[in-house]
Amino acid sequence: MANSISAVDADGHLEESHIDWRDRLPDDYKSRAPERRPSGSGQLRTIIEGKAWPRPAGLGIGVGGPYCRPHPRRPGMTDPKLRLVDMDSENIAVAVLFGAGLAGTIPALEDAGLATALASARILGSPNTARRIQSVLKALRRWRSRISAQA
Repeated sequence: MANSISAVDADGHLEESHIDWRDRLPDDYKSRAPERRPSGSGQLRTIIEGKAWPRPAGLGIGVGGPYCRPHPRRPGMTDPKLRLVDMDSENIAVAVLFGAGLAGTIPALEDAGLATALASARILGSPNTARRIQSVLKALRRWRSRISAQA
């Protein structure tokens, strides 16, 4: 008998390693964008502020644990359509999604300006996207004012 109970995934994660952060950051921070580089174990690690993230060990935020084996990856971690296929296969009706890797490092960065730029880039995408969103919001406010004036 098939499982008829739908689940809520309250801790889903998206993989962000495929994102070119240089494209998303303002010009002042492009040269400091996170990069993926091979580690001593042959796996790729994200480098920010000259350090590997998440850190392999230690106390505090940004610790990812020992990297003795690769993390199992599924296409649904980067492709929204395949995420829905994964959710259907596990009978998940709703998912709350968090970024993996970069999300936990932003609060631990030393440069508050870089942290702010990365947080904005994660939410808004490229600076052009942010400008488009601002433009749409401005147009919506204009329409709201016109409708209010007519009422």
